Parts: sequence; structure tokens; C-alpha cells
Amino acid sequence: MYIIDKLLDALKITGILLGMFIICGTVGFIFFGLIPAIINSIFKRLSWFKYKDGIHSTKNINNKEQTLTIPEAENILETLTIALEEKSTHDYHPISLLQGYNIFQINTALKLRIANEFLILVEKPDFEKLFSDDIGLYTTTYLSIFTLFAPDIELDELNKLPVDSFDYKIKKMKMFRPPYDKNGNYKDERIGDLETLSSFGEFCKYIGSKDPNYWQKIYARIGLKYTSKSPKANFPEFL
Repeated sequence: MYIIDKLLDALKITGILLGMFIICGTVGFIFFGLIPAIINSIFKRLSWFKYKDGIHSTKNINNKEQTLTIPEAENILETLTIALEEKSTHDYHPISLLQGYNIFQINTALKLRIANEFLILVEKPDFEKLFSDDIGLYTTTYLSIFTLFAPDIELDELNKLPVDSFDYKIKKMKMFRPPYDKNGNYKDERIGDLETLSSFGEFCKYIGSKDPNYWQKIYARIGLKYTSKSPKANFPEFL
């Protein structure tokens, strides 16, 4: 009996030790494995959104409570123009030059300019060519935004590398982020859902310059709230 009792006591101690080992192992995994992995994932996610929000906002611009006047739209486009004219040795421009404006706001500003230019150009004899050329220029500018702007921190890292070094070339190559996937679709479906500038130009022509509700229909098409500060009737705004 004495030997059996000792064996039982030994088994109990072994069980306790084994249980403690399992608990410690689980706690260690949680604190030193799982939690750091989760934190790392969160930080990576935040870093991704930090880059993404530089150009794409998580807030959709197509909100009926939001609005934009022609002068405000022109201010956005002036900011974009100045940013694109910034001299660079590596073809990229820092996102900060956009002063917080995102791709949705730029898209909306371009559409307001197109709608306004339609009214200005429509009576000219070479209207079709002038209007088509403008839309082509704006489309090219719009598409360039996705690949010409990069996070400031990445540009700072790139600028520290010798231009003729292998690391510089690799870093620059990795910074190229086309907006399309391998099938030619926008990676961000919200951007893919936006009406193209050429299609929007056709909509302007469909409404026509004689429609007294021209601007109300334009604002509804873009998804903006029409207010007392919005352009009136079917009159163009000259800035």
C-alpha cells in the first residue's frame, strides 16, 4: 500500500506539473506569439490605410450631405496641378502635396470642371474637338495620380539611397502600385464604381445647355447635395 500511495502521489505531482506546463505554455504563446502577431497585423493594417488614405478615402464622396462649389473644385485641381509640377528625381511626388485631398474629391472636382466647360464651349464651332481634348487631358491626369504619388516616408527612404545603387532601383520598383489587378479591374471597387470622365462628358451633352435644371441634374449625377451656393440653372461660372 505504501508503494501504491507513493506512486499515486507521484502521479498527482506529475499531473500538476504537466498542467502548469500546459498553462504556462499557453500563456507564453498568447503573450509572446499570438498577441505580438495580432499587434503586428494591426500595425500593418494601419500602415496600409495610412498609405491608402493618402489617395483613397475610406469615406465615399458620393454622399448626399456633401457638396462642392465650382471655386472649391478649382482649388482642389489647382492643388493637384502644383503637386504634379513639383520637381522630382524619381518620378514620384509626396502625397502630402495633395493637402489631404483624396481621389474621390479629385474625381468630383474634375467632373464639375467638365460640366462647367461644356457650358462655356458648347456654342463654339469646334466644340466637339475642344471638349473631347479637354476630357482626354483630364482623364490622363486623373489616371496618373495613382502611380505618381507615394507616401512621404517612403520617398524619404528612397532619397537616402544613391540613385545609381541596386537598392535604389529595387525600392523604386516596389513603390510602383498600379491601381489595377491582373485582370485590368480596379483593386479598390469603390473607384471602379465611379463613372468615367468620358461617360460623364456624354451625360453633359445628353442634358444639353438649354436645360434650366442643368446644374441640379449634374449634382445629382455626381452624388452631391445641391445648395444655394451651387451654380444656378444652366449658367456657366467664369472664374
